[in-house]
Amino acid sequence: MMLFFYCFNRSRIIAQAGKMWIECLFLKNNFDFAPDSYFEAWAV
Repeated sequence: MMLFFYCFNRSRIIAQAGKMWIECLFLKNNFDFAPDSYFEAWAV
């Protein structure tokens, strides 16, 4: 049961990180707002 919650929380965290990465990509493409180093840090 604990393993289920661990995996569930992990996938939620990954989904949140993915959303932030997409938002960063969106900002970079539209406004050139995010500096390259910040963007590359997310890309890793």
